[in-house]
Amino acid sequence: MFKKGEFLAYGCLFLTAVIWGISTPVIKYILNFLNPWQFIFWRLLTASVIIIVPLIIVWHHLKISLKDILKYLLIGFLGTPLTLIIFSFGLQKTSAVNTSIISTLSPILIILGGVYFFREKVSARKKWGILLIISGTLVALVGPMIKNGVIDKGSFLGDIAVIFAYLCWVAYSLLIKKEKKLNFFCLTASSFVVGLLVSFGILLFSPKNVFSFEKITGNPLLTGSLVFVGIFSTVVAYFTYAIGISKIEASKAVIFTYLQPIFGIPVAILLLKEKVDPIFWLGAGLIVIGVCICQFLGQKHLPVEFKPKTVI
Repeated sequence: MFKKGEFLAYGCLFLTAVIWGISTPVIKYILNFLNPWQFIFWRLLTASVIIIVPLIIVWHHLKISLKDILKYLLIGFLGTPLTLIIFSFGLQKTSAVNTSIISTLSPILIILGGVYFFREKVSARKKWGILLIISGTLVALVGPMIKNGVIDKGSFLGDIAVIFAYLCWVAYSLLIKKEKKLNFFCLTASSFVVGLLVSFGILLFSPKNVFSFEKITGNPLLTGSLVFVGIFSTVVAYFTYAIGISKIEASKAVIFTYLQPIFGIPVAILLLKEKVDPIFWLGAGLIVIGVCICQFLGQKHLPVEFKPKTVI
């Protein structure tokens, strides 16, 4: 029996997992036609058009000080433009399947960051679960290279870039946890605008036809992919995620992060025709076991992640 608000929370978080899971192969498809800066510009332009009016209203209502404005800009830069550009360059070189697997490290890295910076406690069982998840990720990413005796330097560097992007996201999440008085909506929405301005500035100094408008309008699937990422992945999923974690404990909400590869990997195989080595599934199995240990056997010891103060 669900408690009040839990059914809505689980529905929102499940929808978020579906959207963000599918987004990885969709972004990989987009990057076959656009460079990372072009992709970020069009993605954030779409999102900014939707959120700019609510952002102005909330920003005016909060009467934010100059000191806090600087915090919004700096933390926002870390969370959106910096994370997105590193992620996009990495995804351009590696596979969507590998990127989906790497995404399972995100909540683990946040937990480890909480232990190091906030002295949060982790049970012995959870430590074993974390070790299995990290081991499974390494097996899935490196195992096929060792088995085949071939190291794809491009893919390997792409994996490293994606991991670094998630480290930036973890730093962003931990800073939000530390700066609890910052408005979560304003922080996220303003980061979209900051990212849009940064990508626009970069593109102004790029070659002619840098915005690739004709390329986008001439390819309906590319147009639809950008609309999906700009509206659903960037705006809708943010709201469903914020609503979800505002109504249940973060220790329950984090399980939905692990669902993303379940939706992302099949789409990558069907849409991008990516192939999966059998040893990859061994790594995926270790990750599943590690997640079960973390989420169910030691659940009462889970540290609580941040929650947004305001859902708008």
